[in-house]
Amino acid sequence: MELTGYPYTEDTATADANESSAVVPYFPSLAYYRRWMRLRVAEALDDVQARTRLLADTPRGERRRMARTLIAGAHRQPPLTLSLPVEGGGGMLRKGEAGRWRISMHGRWPAVHLGALEAAYGATPFYAHLRPELERILRDADAGQPFADFTLRLHTLCLGLLDTEGLLSELRRINAVEPGRLRRLAEEKSAGIHTDRAFIDVIFRKGREALFTLLLNDDDNNASTY
Repeated sequence: MELTGYPYTEDTATADANESSAVVPYFPSLAYYRRWMRLRVAEALDDVQARTRLLADTPRGERRRMARTLIAGAHRQPPLTLSLPVEGGGGMLRKGEAGRWRISMHGRWPAVHLGALEAAYGATPFYAHLRPELERILRDADAGQPFADFTLRLHTLCLGLLDTEGLLSELRRINAVEPGRLRRLAEEKSAGIHTDRAFIDVIFRKGREALFTLLLNDDDNNASTY
């Protein structure tokens, strides 16, 4: 399975973002995307169906975690949590109605988050490739923008670079006839990575090979997803 080069993919949000049942978290963790990939490969769900299942499986009281993500700390510092502010603050988040969340521009968070990503990943092999589009999406964030629209743009950017849709048919075929092959490949590529950190952490470090880290099922399906 050859993974060379990066196809160009527009990050324009589609109408799917308006479906409150399919909201994607802010920079989801590797654990989230492993569950997403399992639904795509083993159950042949499409992207919207997989995201809908993941949201439905998350109790409302836990959905506030969808508005924050964990990244590496800069200069060997502890991991850093980035929180995406929403209008109405914690009270709105606690209601768990993710489809109704709207972005707040409190605290100049786009510049803060971009600075944190630069400090943590500026020296990684694939950060420079992703940075222009990533910066454009974060700097385009606007007060009152639906949370779902914004996070879908990030989701589309990351998975588009991995050509996930183009490889799904082959992954499903291999999973059906030789599942052990996928598991061995996933274990090899997953050495030393952290399932609780944002999946973009893996993309910055491994590029398109990050796709293979999604093929390993976490032992604890109830582990922290976001």
